[in-house]
Amino acid sequence: MAAKETVTIQLPRAGKDEEKIVFVGVNGKGYTIQRGKEVEVPPSVAEVLRSSEAFQDKLEAFLEENRPKH
Repeated sequence: MAAKETVTIQLPRAGKDEEKIVFVGVNGKGYTIQRGKEVEVPPSVAEVLRSSEAFQDKLEAFLEENRPKH
């Protein structure tokens, strides 16, 4: 039986107001990932995290562009 494919990721350390653990759920299976540590995860988990980060970047840009000007 072939070993499952994994990728190594490392999330940035948690900021002052961030959780130190990130939960990711993919296809009914949950993963808890500690920030600041290298971990092996399935490629699907890494993709969820990349997509989440890209969405967060777009959200922050949108909010900045639409911030009320005083």
